[in-house]
Amino acid sequence: MPLYRDATGFTLADYPRPSVAVDTAVLTVTPAAELGVLLVRAERSTEGWRLPGTFLHEGERLSDAVLRSLRDKAGVTGLAPRQLHVFDDPDRDERGWVLSVAHLDAVPFPSLPEDSAGTRIAPVASLAEADLPFGHEQIIAAAAEALRTDYAVRPDPSGLLPPEPFTLTQLRRVHEAVAGTPSSETPSAERCFRCFVPSRGCRAAPSASRPSSISPPDRSSPHDPVFAPDRSSRGRGTSAPQQALAGESKRRGMSTSAQSPRTTDTPTETDADLIVDVTGGTVRGFRTGSEAAGSGGIRAWRGIPYAAPPTGDRRFRAPAPVEPWDGIRNATDFGPIAPQTIRRRAQIGPSLTTTDEDCLTLNVQAPTLGPDDERLPVLVFIHGGGYSAGSSRDFSGQGESFVLTGRALYVSFNYRLGSLGYLDFTRYSTAERPIESNLGLRDQVALLEWVQRNIASFGGDPDNVTVFGESAGASAVTTLLGIPAGRGLFARAIAQSSPPSAVFRARLAAEWAGDFVEILRRRASAVDVSNSERDAVDLLLTSDPADLVAACTELQRDSPDAYPGTFCLAPTVDGDFVPEHPMRAIREGRGNDVPLIIGSNAREGAVFRGPLDILPTTAPRIGAMFARAPGSAKQAMLDVYPELGHRRRDARDFGGDYGFWYPSTVLADWHSRHAATYAYRFDFAPRLLRLAGLDATHGVEMFALFDRFDLPLVRTMTSLGGREEYAAAGQRMRLAWLRFATDGTLPASWPAYSEQDRETLIIDSEDRVEQDPRRKRREAWKAFLPVFETLW
Repeated sequence: MPLYRDATGFTLADYPRPSVAVDTAVLTVTPAAELGVLLVRAERSTEGWRLPGTFLHEGERLSDAVLRSLRDKAGVTGLAPRQLHVFDDPDRDERGWVLSVAHLDAVPFPSLPEDSAGTRIAPVASLAEADLPFGHEQIIAAAAEALRTDYAVRPDPSGLLPPEPFTLTQLRRVHEAVAGTPSSETPSAERCFRCFVPSRGCRAAPSASRPSSISPPDRSSPHDPVFAPDRSSRGRGTSAPQQALAGESKRRGMSTSAQSPRTTDTPTETDADLIVDVTGGTVRGFRTGSEAAGSGGIRAWRGIPYAAPPTGDRRFRAPAPVEPWDGIRNATDFGPIAPQTIRRRAQIGPSLTTTDEDCLTLNVQAPTLGPDDERLPVLVFIHGGGYSAGSSRDFSGQGESFVLTGRALYVSFNYRLGSLGYLDFTRYSTAERPIESNLGLRDQVALLEWVQRNIASFGGDPDNVTVFGESAGASAVTTLLGIPAGRGLFARAIAQSSPPSAVFRARLAAEWAGDFVEILRRRASAVDVSNSERDAVDLLLTSDPADLVAACTELQRDSPDAYPGTFCLAPTVDGDFVPEHPMRAIREGRGNDVPLIIGSNAREGAVFRGPLDILPTTAPRIGAMFARAPGSAKQAMLDVYPELGHRRRDARDFGGDYGFWYPSTVLADWHSRHAATYAYRFDFAPRLLRLAGLDATHGVEMFALFDRFDLPLVRTMTSLGGREEYAAAGQRMRLAWLRFATDGTLPASWPAYSEQDRETLIIDSEDRVEQDPRRKRREAWKAFLPVFETLW
């Protein structure tokens, strides 16, 4: 009797303590259709059959558990039990191997790396290393059996596969057509992913006689060892020519983005919709994702400049117009990220990331559209990172989960960070060498202006742009809502965990600039004592970006204690680009009256510990804030944070509410006077985060919103449970964001916000609506911070 045959398989009653371990290998047969081979290993134990990895739920079928494991562990969605064709190996040993083959042509693989052609691939150990009880012939035969049933009801999107039963010989012929190996050659463990097993040395590529719509734009081999996938970055590696270019550029002191590959090849019919004219010249994108079964895949363009390089004489100047280029620019690689301290963070994917002042580039992702399709809404994402870190290479900057719906275009971009973007050095400006303020914010406006001029060429609607961001990115959103330069550049806005009050007076910004120059001078003097006499402007203009980053890091570390309740990297009320505090402009009706979603997480401050602790969470910082507060307001604050002086939990909640939740609530109040406003609070936290005392802390919703359950951090976060509810909460948010971006509406279950009832959607395992949540805290903060009524 077979261990398992189909969707009517065994349930928990048949397996005393079963679980499922899934090793996946997506072995691409053609560029247009993927043949998935799923290997499930069953182990026999004293308790019966056991499949290590994920326990079955009560009454759950084994097939459902396999599908759930694929979804949760590998990010594979869209499969149904009927697509699993399981074959019991008659010669299995005591480990009880089971071979399952599924035709996965229409299934997106968000967790799997990509080769240069955009094909999702999953490297696995060689068959010898995997110690399988069957070989290549059995895999091919099982694949053929799967095709007999699947292709009987579904047409072949590639045009290569026969409608009749698929034989071993035919499968080998497809292998030959794709990889160029002789049909007499049996695929071996030395071949490439397209040859049914992984090998980093395979030089196979799609046949030139059969152009592939997803062949790599630079025409280099998709199986060159330099394309070795990195799971943490989803395999977006760098090609050998690109690495050579980067090395030459570094040797000559140039930016790789300024030297991006160009070609004047005549466009083929298959890539006509990838050639786009933009400000500055023409760019060629590439395709990523599966194009089978009508999914259309994704057209992508990376590293497109939206302003001139802010280097040399342009350092500390407003963004200048794009420098034009000749020919067709290959838009296949991300541009360098803004200078910053590179740390191995969850949101930074690539293991090798180039930083450069020449960082003002953008990326566009768009569904494949037909000639008669209407222009789609545009989502413009502003990355977070405290205005000192982050980039469009972060997982949130790529946005595949939004684009794969076919309902929107997605734009992400880099902007200047740290001292180069968010310190105001105008106190050192002269007529001979002007210095402008709010440079990172000006970059964001320049990007939105680029979108208005160019997005229609990609199939987007410039009149239907939604700008959204999280943390510092959300701060940028709420700032754009309150400055004249943002008016008319977007139709809607979404602010996730914004600190909207963190826009400071020019006088305070000048103090921070002075502190920075002294730090920079001291650090330079330690290398050469003569630097102690250098002029401030000379130091600022000639220092290496790495030295600017180091000095800025020191300022960031010290300023929360020296200036409690503030953060030195922030927009400045300069009387020009930011003529008044954006919150004041919004309150008085002088802001951008567009529909807004704004919200925060239940315990924003819980994650701010150690080097991240920039909030007023320590006793001296909290004491300084109490010293500035009206005497009549102090007891009410102690009532809502009763353990403020004794427990770190209350201190972190105090800091998080001060920085994010309360000012976002105030902004929702004021914006709702003039435009449609919707408020939310994200409360869901996987069990491990609750046990760790982090709960729904700052940024935790991002992994769910962007469907990034493949990241190691997320797998760890959900290792003790809560993955399904977490994913479902993220999907509800994603669908709401898409609907809002389309026409500004939200489901009836999410009411509009007003000052009268303050109805707020609480996003949890089951969503609910609360009126004026945490009312006592809000009232305590209102009395504690009367500065909000004057808004320095």
